[in-house]
Amino acid sequence: MMILGTLALLYGRGVPSESKIATTYVEMKEIKGAFEEATVLNKIAYDIDSAVLYEEIRIPKAETSTYSSVLGTSSTGDYYYLDFTSSRKLENALDLENIKNDYLINIQNMEIYSIKGVGVKSGDVIEVKYEFNEIEKYYKNTFKK
Repeated sequence: MMILGTLALLYGRGVPSESKIATTYVEMKEIKGAFEEATVLNKIAYDIDSAVLYEEIRIPKAETSTYSSVLGTSSTGDYYYLDFTSSRKLENALDLENIKNDYLINIQNMEIYSIKGVGVKSGDVIEVKYEFNEIEKYYKNTFKK
């Protein structure tokens, strides 16, 4: 019995969690929708080092070099750090619930990146995906058949 338990544990290690992939995808989709709505309503203003949401919530501009492993080399423009884990202010302002991860967003072109990323299985290899479109594509191809 112990051998089977050990094998199950070792086999499961490193395998992408379907729930983590789904949770991250849903969070990113909701965040994108909330920012699209705020943009349409002209509820986002910009200053030198932050975006101001609904005239009350400051979203700091991210130093892209700090997040180069997340953003890659082809990302351009200003990215803002969406801090959902240390405060609920942003979540409340955007009328979102249960956002458990932090993200980067380029508000101009609605590119969203997960800070932690999610592991996805590609053949025998597990890759980490950060960008919303990549996570969405994997989610739809894998779970929505």
